[in-house]
Amino acid sequence: MEFDDFGDILSFNDVLFLLGISKSTLLKLLHNGAIPAFRVGRQWRFNKSRLIAYTQKQQNNGQASF
Repeated sequence: MEFDDFGDILSFNDVLFLLGISKSTLLKLLHNGAIPAFRVGRQWRFNKSRLIAYTQKQQNNGQASF
């Protein structure tokens, strides 16, 4: 699956799947402000276009892992 297979707003589990990272890694990225996200109540949500820009920036910086 790719980003195009998802809507404009992604859930926590969607991002885990798309980035292929663990829950603890995603939480670390969220809490240190490295990955763009917002909260709806107690749940994290991610804007797809901002997440794509984040992943492209990581690739351009030569960082293979998230």
